Amino acid sequence: MLSQNASEQVHLWYPTPFAILRDYLVSGIISKLPKGSFLEIGIGPSVGMIPTLARYGHSGMGIDISEEVVEYAIKLLPKCLHNIFLAVGDFWTINDQFDLVIALDFLEHFEDDDAVLRKLHSLTRAEGTLILCVPAREKKWDETDKWAGHFRRYEKLTIIKKLSEAHLYCDVLWSFGFPLLNIATLVRNYLLAKQNKKNAYLERYDQSTRTKLSGITALEETKWRIFFNNFWLFPFTLLQKPFLQRDWGVSYIIKALPMY
Repeated sequence: MLSQNASEQVHLWYPTPFAILRDYLVSGIISKLPKGSFLEIGIGPSVGMIPTLARYGHSGMGIDISEEVVEYAIKLLPKCLHNIFLAVGDFWTINDQFDLVIALDFLEHFEDDDAVLRKLHSLTRAEGTLILCVPAREKKWDETDKWAGHFRRYEKLTIIKKLSEAHLYCDVLWSFGFPLLNIATLVRNYLLAKQNKKNAYLERYDQSTRTKLSGITALEETKWRIFFNNFWLFPFTLLQKPFLQRDWGVSYIIKALPMY
């Protein structure tokens, strides 16, 4: 449980262009998979991909290490969903296997990401699928990485090599978000730097705490959020598609298959 002081200093999550463009592509991958069991790690207060998984007939659970985040997410979860639940939990303690494992914007929060990939492999059934999202390009390290408690960003060849060493085959790798998120990220970094100068967020919270708080945005609410929805951003979900094989986006979406 985060301290009351920590909770008072942040602002509840709201949909962002990043999440909307990312989730559109992840939904496309999920739509082509057979129905089965799933585990989504690090759901965040947005409920992650749970509504999409329910729509396509999957059953399973979503977990997050933050009690505040899970409590907030449960309020958004439709009551009619069956065989799907959310819980506070640590993925290291889970020993079951699933047809689908999802860990979006998760891997970069761990110093030993190789051990995390091996664990994710062990959670994925032999014929199953692992979906990841990680920040792209080391030289793009920015304010967002710092406030979110990231250890690193990834190059294409680096993440493919790490997957292979964890006995995971990289079936799909998309660099997404270009051009909208490239511009939005510059704006976000400026606002985060300005906000941190005012409240010394980076100085007051260590990396571990910033990771826990990353599910709750450290960026104050913006008047532009009225445009952060599927209706206004739909053109950009399509515009990014021709550039997915280019290395111009802000993050990578990865579909990996376990090798046994």
